[in-house]
Amino acid sequence: MYKRGPPLLYYNSTGQPVAQLGGGYRDPGYRAAAPPAHALPIPVTDRGLLQVLGAIKNVTLDGRILIYNSAKGYYDNGDLLWPAVRDGWDAWAAVNAELKRQLPAVVFFIGLDAVATVLKKLQDPKAKEPVLPSRQC
Repeated sequence: MYKRGPPLLYYNSTGQPVAQLGGGYRDPGYRAAAPPAHALPIPVTDRGLLQVLGAIKNVTLDGRILIYNSAKGYYDNGDLLWPAVRDGWDAWAAVNAELKRQLPAVVFFIGLDAVATVLKKLQDPKAKEPVLPSRQC
């Protein structure tokens, strides 16, 4: 979804809102969930204050709301999920193959990190940056 006028992308290819600088989202109408029925509408006329409050809400609340709604969905649909879990999850072969595929890269990274740590510990103490004498006036 794009805004008309400047070609700003509001949502990425997976449907997630695109973040903007300052902690908000490009879509000014984005809501992670509908506000509760008991919420009081507080009219804010200052556009800058509204953007700051929206950014604070997006950074502090939206992620937690989405996690809660996801967990609630799993709990509410437990009667649909349990038979699949009870009958057996036959994906260990795929998980094992993926781990084997990624293992060389992980080992390479850990090895490079170990070499960097050893080189850092073995550096010559005299090789530190020289301290320039201060000028006295």
